Amino acid sequence: MLALMPRFLSVLLLSIFLITDADAKQTAYNMKKGNTEWAFSYAWRDAGKKKQSASFELPASTVKADLDISVRFPAEELLDAQLRAVRKYAESLPNGVKLTASKEDGTLQMRVTSSKGRKSMKSALKGAQAAAVKARDDWAKKNGYLLVDENTLMVDYTKIVVQYVDDVAPVAAALGADKVNASDPASVRSYLSRALSFVQNIPYEERASGDAGFRRPLSLLARNKGDCDGKSALFLALARAALPDLKAGIVLIPGHAFVAVAIPAEKGDFTFKEGGVTYVAMEPVGPAVAAIGKIGSKSSSRVRTGASDFYPLPG
Repeated sequence: MLALMPRFLSVLLLSIFLITDADAKQTAYNMKKGNTEWAFSYAWRDAGKKKQSASFELPASTVKADLDISVRFPAEELLDAQLRAVRKYAESLPNGVKLTASKEDGTLQMRVTSSKGRKSMKSALKGAQAAAVKARDDWAKKNGYLLVDENTLMVDYTKIVVQYVDDVAPVAAALGADKVNASDPASVRSYLSRALSFVQNIPYEERASGDAGFRRPLSLLARNKGDCDGKSALFLALARAALPDLKAGIVLIPGHAFVAVAIPAEKGDFTFKEGGVTYVAMEPVGPAVAAIGKIGSKSSSRVRTGASDFYPLPG
């Protein structure tokens, strides 16, 4: 009997990481659940301490669907998908070769016996492993995850952002998206500043176990809380909803996520170049209401030393 125990995939997690130079204060939040629409209203102060407010409605079914998605990595769901694929593969093996698969202690275990010799056993295990890998890749693509290396998955943030652009359009409209002149840098910066302070003022999500997981944009709005990667995804979706051609992306450093947008830089902005494009960095996480171009010292240091990864939005 030969046995194969595939290494369990690790998941790239972002831990609690706050920018605390100033206080963010969401002065009002209300959500009213209707049968077909959920109504939201917010009030907050921006980086200049100016009072801001926004109200909008989102389809109840869409918000509920987002809330049903676990913020934690669904390891068991992935394992079940791989188990089904391996068992289906096992049904195709020739007579005399038997392969069984099971879940044990969070891992997928496969065992094979054969009356046809050791070579047939190795072949069966190799095929089963290939089936498990394909099932993992198919599951990851379907559920918005990206394979970083052979054994690590992370949220496919850019795919999620593009997926939610239409969903957050009512939010973007409430923040002034319809008034943005894409050819006017001041107009673009004004909208992005308002969207940034809106996201920063959403309370930070903390949990006793550390990492808060990834909360998708509509779930984040409905729960009125989120952490660095969830807030970054929401902000980028709001940016794209108003400015479809805007070049932007998410920046990952160890334990943290923030964003970068290709707009004309102003004095004091933290910028970096990627692919010949100059990007201005922004920190959606809060609780500070940090202005455009102002990021934490750890973030800037990581970017300067090359210890960061930039994932641009497609298009």
